[in-house]
Amino acid sequence: MTDFLLLLAPIAAGKTSAILEMARQMHERGGGAIVYLSPLRSLANDFFRRCHETLHDLPIVIQAPKNVLEFNETDHRAAFGGSEILIMTFEIFSGPRARKLMTRSDAIFILDEFHLLYYWGFGFRPKLIETFFDLSHAHGPVIGLTATFDEALQSEWRDTANLGFTNVMFLNYGNHHFRFSPKRMTIFPAFPAGRKMLEAVLWWKLYFKKRERCLIFCRYREEVFQRVKLLQKLGFQALGMVGGQSSEFSEALAKCDGGLQILVATTALSHGVNLPSIQNVFITYEVEAYDLWFQMVGRGGRDGGAFAVYSLPHPHSPRTPLKLRDKLYGIWFTHVSAYLCKGRRVPSRAVHTCREKLKVWYFLKFRTRTDMLL
Repeated sequence: MTDFLLLLAPIAAGKTSAILEMARQMHERGGGAIVYLSPLRSLANDFFRRCHETLHDLPIVIQAPKNVLEFNETDHRAAFGGSEILIMTFEIFSGPRARKLMTRSDAIFILDEFHLLYYWGFGFRPKLIETFFDLSHAHGPVIGLTATFDEALQSEWRDTANLGFTNVMFLNYGNHHFRFSPKRMTIFPAFPAGRKMLEAVLWWKLYFKKRERCLIFCRYREEVFQRVKLLQKLGFQALGMVGGQSSEFSEALAKCDGGLQILVATTALSHGVNLPSIQNVFITYEVEAYDLWFQMVGRGGRDGGAFAVYSLPHPHSPRTPLKLRDKLYGIWFTHVSAYLCKGRRVPSRAVHTCREKLKVWYFLKFRTRTDMLL
């Protein structure tokens, strides 16, 4: 049995940089192994790239096996007492090499985006929570990293972790905190008029604020494909990402060379991936878990730039009653947005007229802001 440390730190606070510094110091002190496990392939690929860029001056073996067979192949280069970094998803970490690594006292196991183990591990990806329990028998320390961990999950985590690990430690440097907070947080009501208000704001940003890059989160994969196809047909430079397409997304993103205007994705893009500067984050559906919603918001402003968030309600949204005046304006704007979008989520030519611009501007300026202080 071994020790486990759960570290909570704000989004974009430098957790990845801390791992790289740990690897550098480990090498200077005689070598060892860092096993980095991620629930997401896109996050593992991004960390692999960061390792090569940062540690290229050190003789550290950096591996990112793509499957279980490749992982269990013997690496003779690491047999000479040097340092190594192994980067993979939880499903790949199995077999004789995994058992051998768990017997090494100089191995450190990093579990990134730890909250996903409890959101997904008891459902469609049981390997996540199984690996966590297996690591309780490791000889080296285990470290969990995340920026969001709900109080209910913390209670469940303490109950399960105390069953297997010798010592369980918890460091909270900022749970549910942003390093760079959004300049505006607008939560739209979930009734049909509120959803159409959100769509109208989205199209207004796309047409009248073309220098601002937008990130749009959708619930379903098919919706991502449809939005990207529509936006590209209208002449926008748009790129989509869903789960399982991290490599293709990274290659396409590199080819855009800074000219990308719109990103459309499912929740697969909400964790850890370093994106270009995002000025507007749109969440087009009601996210059931506050941790996941918070991660989506955290994709904006990672470089310190100002950004705004437009979202439907989340579990911690303030439930304030609407005034009669706001209800009447909501009914009025439902007809306006329906006229603009023509039921196809595509603005008609009327949106380019001065009169319609003023209508949309007036409504956005005075009627749709329900700003929430974080």
